Order: sequence, then structure tokens, then C-alpha cells
Amino acid sequence: MTLGLAQAMESLGGARQPSGGARLATERDLRKAGLLNGRPGYSVFLGRFNGKDVRYSGASHIYVNGPTRSVKGVGFVLPNAVEWRGALIGLDIKREMWDEIGAARAALGQDVFMFSPGSAHSHCWNPLDLVSPWPERATDVANIAHSLIPLPQSGDPYWAETARGLFAGLLAYVLDAREPPIEGRTIKAALKIFSRGRPLVAEMANILANEPRLNAFVQDKFRQHISREEKQRQSFESHIVTALEPWNNSLVDAATSRSDFNIAELRRRPFTILIGTPVGNFAAVEAVVRLLVQQVHDVLLRNLPGLDEPHKLLLMLDEFFQFGRMPEIVDRAPLVAGYGFQIAVIAQGLTQLDVRYGKPTRDMLIGNMDVKLLIGVGDETTARYCADELGKHYVRREGWGTSVGAGFGGSQGRATRTTQGRWELEPLMTSEAMRRLDATKAVLLVRGEYGAVVDKAHFFKEVRFKRLVEAARGFAHRIAIPDVTDAGGGEIETFAPGAPGGFKHLVAKDRVMREAHALYLDASAFEAAFVRAMTEAGNGATADLLNVLRMEPAQLGELRATRKGIFAQAPSPEAATAALRREVYSARRLLNDERAQLAPTIGAAATPRATAAVATVPIASPGPILEPAIGNSAASSDSGLPESPARRIDDDILARLNDLKGQSDITADVVKSAATRAARDDAAKLGALVDALSVQAELFMDTPTPGDLAALTAAVEAETVEQ
Repeated sequence: MTLGLAQAMESLGGARQPSGGARLATERDLRKAGLLNGRPGYSVFLGRFNGKDVRYSGASHIYVNGPTRSVKGVGFVLPNAVEWRGALIGLDIKREMWDEIGAARAALGQDVFMFSPGSAHSHCWNPLDLVSPWPERATDVANIAHSLIPLPQSGDPYWAETARGLFAGLLAYVLDAREPPIEGRTIKAALKIFSRGRPLVAEMANILANEPRLNAFVQDKFRQHISREEKQRQSFESHIVTALEPWNNSLVDAATSRSDFNIAELRRRPFTILIGTPVGNFAAVEAVVRLLVQQVHDVLLRNLPGLDEPHKLLLMLDEFFQFGRMPEIVDRAPLVAGYGFQIAVIAQGLTQLDVRYGKPTRDMLIGNMDVKLLIGVGDETTARYCADELGKHYVRREGWGTSVGAGFGGSQGRATRTTQGRWELEPLMTSEAMRRLDATKAVLLVRGEYGAVVDKAHFFKEVRFKRLVEAARGFAHRIAIPDVTDAGGGEIETFAPGAPGGFKHLVAKDRVMREAHALYLDASAFEAAFVRAMTEAGNGATADLLNVLRMEPAQLGELRATRKGIFAQAPSPEAATAALRREVYSARRLLNDERAQLAPTIGAAATPRATAAVATVPIASPGPILEPAIGNSAASSDSGLPESPARRIDDDILARLNDLKGQSDITADVVKSAATRAARDDAAKLGALVDALSVQAELFMDTPTPGDLAALTAAVEAETVEQ
């Protein structure tokens, strides 16, 4: 019987195959789905099909499943780490990524950082460096508190929630304190408030009495805690102290006391962060690592990527189970795809996620990931899930029977054999078949497409990856992990006077440029001026920039036209200019504050003039910068000036210096003039005084007139002549 006749008979017998069954994807299916045309470095490598790369170029997240020894590291993690051209954050507890692809990341032009809290060698990250000014500060410190003080999985959450609010208030105080804490503006400084030798409520009362200008958020949090009953206070305080236990480790404190990288720059200027805490230490610092991952989300979710942020971030959370519960990450997974970063959750099996989150939350997390790559399956739960996702196909079942009809004249007829068929649904691949899958194969599931069986890659065996590693060997000298116990390690030297920039103004740059884009049609000229001002050791260039913004902002670019009407939301040029000036002023203050904290470290290498400038750069609130009594001997001694009456500076000169509003470049001319009549050491001391005046005044708000400068110079010269 021919095939066509058989099909016709089946059709007539009602045995035609039903439509809608599943099948494995073909090469044509993968090409149609856009999985065979991805660009290396700009798409996620998943495996190969018929010798062709299978890559995902979409924005959705990816789940990678593979038990121990299933080569998920060499099949997925390392291949993507070596070629991904955007920013990269990955868990590297074995230091395998650092050793194998660190140089390759540097060869891409990226800085490569190893964050390993609890280890003697680590780059550093201070989560408080990323906290915004008021009013957003309240939200940022609350996010940090939420990460470090998790809610209990059972029981009353009231105690933990209230402790979060108290801790947020303490963090805000550390950032706003009139004098930077000895520990710096760090989480450890918040912990140290509990060990100052008296109860926390007494410490809070003292702070409120001595610093009445603290933000209302801080004052309210402190007063709320003071008004509670003692037993309640002890419970809330114990929650915080327990949550901050990692910061009792001096190595954790050191690794979070400054920042070598800026999370806010990940989409603008991509770099690589590898989290390399050894697995034996992970439990002790899990909260620190979890806070880093959460802050990446918090910072990048503040704004959609701008035109100057073209790069994507790949966040590879290998051994996802090790991070503990991260409900914020799970809840935000559906939202972050449009913000320029992808998450690759890598786990040994769905059972791990069930243990950590429960099945409903696991289903929600995995359901929001369009791509699932099962490199290996080691548990029945995952095997059944994969079998269900692959679907079922129709299989024809046939049955045979023999019937005997009546013959001629009532005699027994001839026996005939009949065949009957039916179509039944069966799993395309059973859970048993999933667990016995060839070790060189992986199952790929993409939403809306047929499942595929792809070939695994092997990073250490394939020539292409070997060549990438070998070609980057010459860049190995560009990556190094500093000694975290060395106060001069990391990037501290970049904060020295005259060195390019520093970290804090880079953190603030995102806010500055956001306001600049609101004011200018093209903010490139302003950006160049801002960067130049930040790289100067003194404050003069920043003062000049702020004066231009106050007097003639159009010098730095074409202003945006004012939009009118009830639907107009853009600020007026005047309001936008004022907002921009505030952000520039704040950025310089942040940088000055950082330099002040680092002054003891860099002072030995600085010149006397530079050392004095760095040591005095914290900017006080506007107002009188020196008391008139500074002219007497005691005040002169405190200020570093000689006590000899012949060297005293007249109160009138000090008043004129006050009026100058702190122009560093102009006061430098005054110092030069005074130096013509003074000894070298006295000129240096006068320079220190003038620098102190420069930065403690309301230095950025106005510019002195030439008449002011002439009067001051004449007064100084007259004083030195009289001597």
C-alpha cells in the first residue's frame, strides 16, 4: 500500500493527526526566533546548534540551571564573561573569573574590581557614597535599612520594621553630622554610635541638643526612639546591632569605608565587578554582598538610561542560593528590563529556589524570565518542570483485531483482520529522559518558541575562547587586588590635590548632568567645564563656574525654551539654573569632604601649602568664617599664624577676606603679594589661613569685584610694609 493511500484511509477512518502538538525546534525555527544572528559581545551566548552560535539579544532575564559539575561555569559563565562588552557584575567565589578572564575584561578597556569583603585583599565600596541629597536621602537610607534588616519569615514584623526606621535615621545622621565621624561617613560609624559609653537615647539627646539644624527626618527618628519604653528600645537596638554584626570585622569595615568604583556609572562607562568572597566566608558577609546587589538595582532604577548611557549591564548571579533571600530583587525582576540591565540567575535546581523562597515566589521569578537554559538537571522537581515546559506531542497508537463474518448460506465466513488507530499526547521528553540527557547537550526554552536541544560550549577546550584569553595576557598587569588594610591602597591617590577628580564628585555627576540637560539643549560644554572644575585642587574653578551660571548661563550653551501652558512640566530657565548650581555646589562639597577624610593619609606626600588646603577643605555653613578675635595671640596661635605682633593680621584684613567669599585663585594672588614681605614659613601659614577662609565661606555664591581685590591687596601690602 502506498503512503498516500494509507494517509487517505487514515483520514477516512478519522485517524488524522491532530494539530497543536509540541516538537523540538529546528534550525529554521531558531533563525526565525532571532537566536542565530546575535552579535558576540552584545548578546548572551547560550550554546550551539548545528555548529552555529545560539545567542539571545533580547532584554529579558535568563535562568540557567545546572547542578554541581554540570559545566555551567565553562558552558555559560566564562564564555559570556570573556566577550560581554557592557558592564559586568558576577559572583566569583572560586576566583576563576578573575584568573581566567580578568585580563580579557581589561583588554576591553574596562576597569576590573574584585570586591571581597572579609578578605585582606579587596577593592572597596561604601554604600553611603551612593546616597542622594535630601529629600531623596530618606528613601535611599531606608532602602539600605531594608536590605540589612530582613523581615522575619514568620511572626510579627513590627519589631524589624521599626528597627529599619531607626537605623535609617542613624544612617542619615552619619551623613549629615556636622563633623565627619572618626570612622568616616560609613555604616561602621552608625554601629559605633551604640558603643560611645552611654545609652543610645542619651547619645541621641546630646546630638539633638548640639546639632539643632539636622534634617527633620533625623530629628523625628531620634525623638520617636527617645519617647519609647525602655524594653522596646532595647529590642529595636538589638535588631540593628545584630544586623550590623559583619561590620565588627575590621576587614569588612575597611572594604566598605571608601569606594573604588561608582555604580551610577555602569551604563555610562562600563566596568567589571567580581564578588570574590571565599565560600567558607560567605555566610559571615552575605548581608554585605546582598546589599551591593540590591544597591545596583536601587541606583540604576532611579532613571531610565539617558542618551549618554548606551551600555547594558549583565548581572550574573551564580550560586543564587548563596545570596539568601532577596525579595526586592524578585519583586523588581519584571520591571528592570527597560533600565539597561539583565539578570542571569544561575542555580543548581528549582528545589534550591523553593527552599529559599517557596514555590509560588519561585514560579513568579522564573515566569518573568523569557529564557531558560538547562545545562543539567539533577533533581526531580526541575526535571518535571522542564518536561512540562517542552510540552507534549501526539503519538499514534494502533490496535489490531480479527473478526469472522457469516458465509454464503449461513456457513462460517472468512476471518478478516482490522487495524484501528488513535492519537495520544505524550511528553516530548520525560523527566527521566531529562535526567539522562547527554552530558554534551542542554535544553533551551524561550518564551513563545519551541524548545531546543543545543550543544554545550566548553571554555577551556574551544579555540575561539583560548585565543581571546591568550590575546589578553599582555593586560594582566592592569588588574590587581589591593591590600584592604593599607590606607593608601586602592584609588586613594586620585584624591590628592591636583590629581584628576575623586570619587564623590563622580557619584554626584549623574545628578549634576540631569539638571544640566534640563537647562541646556546641548550640555556638552557645561560638562567639560564641570569636569575641569572638579579636577582642580582648589575651589576657584568651581566658584567661577557657579558665577557664570548665576550671571550668564548662556555662555555654556543654548538654554531650553520655556514651555507655557497648563501641561508644561519643564522648569523655567531660572529654576533650572538654580537647581543646577545647587547640584554643582553639592558635588564640590562632597569632594572636599572626601579629601578632608583622606588628608591624614596623603598629608605626608603633600607640600605644606597643599596639606593645609586639604586639611581645611570641609565647608562650614555660610556665615562668619573667622571670629574677629582671631587677631589676638591665642587665636593666631590656633590658626597657625606666628604670635609675634609684627606678624599679626589686622581685623580689617580678616573682614575683607570674609567679604571675598572665598575665591581660591584670587586669594592666591593675595598670598603671593604678602609673600614679598614675609618669610617663607610665614607665607605658607598665611596661605593655609587664606585657603581655610576660601573654603569655609559661602564660596560659590558670589564673585568679588575687582575693587574688592584691589582693596584687599592694598591692605595686605600696607600691613607688610608697616612690619
